[in-house]
Amino acid sequence: MVWNEKSDIIVMLTNLREASGKKCEKYWPDSDKEEVYGQIKATCRSIEDFAEYTVRTLTISKGKEEKHVVQLHYTAWPDKGVPEEVTSLVEFRQRVKAVPVILGGPVIIHCSAGVGRTGTYIALDQLTEEGKCERSVDVVNCVNRMREQRVNMVQTAEQYKFLYKSLVHSLSFGCEALTAEEIQGFTYKADKKLFTDMFETLRKEIDIESKEDMEDRQENRRQYKDKNRRHSDIPANRSRVRLYLARADGHHDYINAVFINSFRIKNLFVAAQSPLPGTVEDFICMIYQQNSSCVVALVESHNQNNVGKYLPADNETYNVVILL
Repeated sequence: MVWNEKSDIIVMLTNLREASGKKCEKYWPDSDKEEVYGQIKATCRSIEDFAEYTVRTLTISKGKEEKHVVQLHYTAWPDKGVPEEVTSLVEFRQRVKAVPVILGGPVIIHCSAGVGRTGTYIALDQLTEEGKCERSVDVVNCVNRMREQRVNMVQTAEQYKFLYKSLVHSLSFGCEALTAEEIQGFTYKADKKLFTDMFETLRKEIDIESKEDMEDRQENRRQYKDKNRRHSDIPANRSRVRLYLARADGHHDYINAVFINSFRIKNLFVAAQSPLPGTVEDFICMIYQQNSSCVVALVESHNQNNVGKYLPADNETYNVVILL
């Protein structure tokens, strides 16, 4: 199909295996290897891994004729669910749109069944373009039209709600990417009011928490009152760091810290509150178990009475008991 339809781009929205079992047969070779599928030979020329997606460049050939195909594989979308936040999918769509088109065939989009995640992505793409051109969108009509062509496109109410939230982000923020060369020119042209307006829009982009996250936050605030700063943000359980090394003074797994992705690597950063005097041991334990080689401190601890001292002075040693 890829060969016949002259497609330049494949958008893959499922993982090969997920919690409910096998979702997709692997239809591409490993890097720098060849596989033959019927009359078509495929070669994987390159692989680029990012925090939430992978880009593979493939060459497919039949006889002496060959074509180049780019597969963009979004890895952060759970089966029949939705991604944890909308920004990664919006950015992924931008990456798809930036791929040069040579052959001009249709973009092939698939998940497992080809209806839920696939329908949500296609609707996001269609409606984003509609919103830019018409200054309005008709989500119900878009999904209904797709369902006339393929049953159950946008499969769940959760995906339908996520589509609306993604559109808010895509259309409110002017989410077109700037090249590195354009950043300086944009900064020079933009005035203070523009940046202020952008930031105010960002502040209004408050994602509605799930009931589970709200309950987690309330419980972590109540149960670990002595481990959170006053008025501090309390992490939900799905994103927080868990202390799995038991210490002599207790076996709780809580610390006020969350994982954050970098551009290329998932969970590369840990964003944490500065330790309180009573949570220094937890903080050191987290550094040890995460094999962290760098700690960036953004407060001057010697001027803060409520910041726990976790760095010894010259010729001083701290002893922290960690039970492996």
